[in-house]
Amino acid sequence: MRIVKLGVSKREVEGRKVRHNGLIPGVAYRRDKNVKVQIPIKDFVKIAKKASSSQIFQLESEDPDLNNQLALIRDIQIDFVKKQPLHFDLFLVLENEKVELEVPLRFVGEPKGVKLEGGLLNILKHSVVVRCFPTNIPEYLEIAINDLGVGDTFHVEDLTLPEGIEAVDDPEEPLVTVVSSAEDSEVPPETGSSQT
Repeated sequence: MRIVKLGVSKREVEGRKVRHNGLIPGVAYRRDKNVKVQIPIKDFVKIAKKASSSQIFQLESEDPDLNNQLALIRDIQIDFVKKQPLHFDLFLVLENEKVELEVPLRFVGEPKGVKLEGGLLNILKHSVVVRCFPTNIPEYLEIAINDLGVGDTFHVEDLTLPEGIEAVDDPEEPLVTVVSSAEDSEVPPETGSSQT
């Protein structure tokens, strides 16, 4: 995955005062560190719109404790009335330590069970938890679903993972299935077309 640079500065005041200056407050942390930070809200919104949940960032800062640190965005608090971010958490990671995180799934193709057999595509999960080094984090994991017929299910153990990446979720956990259109599924089926 491409590493994206993210400019941050150390924060000396509380969040409300920071927001009045066009900045969004946050915290950068790991086990032995907790630093209050801030980012211009326009920069943060621009990056957050493009970045996936597994995006790795390299921090740029005048603070030596933050500069060149690798980080993941762990949480974003949103003001749903103003539709603006209120606060964010950055989880600092080390290049030589594995991390666990959710990686989005991308479903490619149209199942034969939908196209030829009149079934319905049922997507059960949109992400899986993996463990890997920060520089090996994939932007997404691709699942080819063309060969799924009615009654077929794709599980975590069926994933083809890049080298250096291991799945944390239960190997037998189902990710996507094709059900008969007459079947009363507990999970409401999604559209028969593929998700990309």
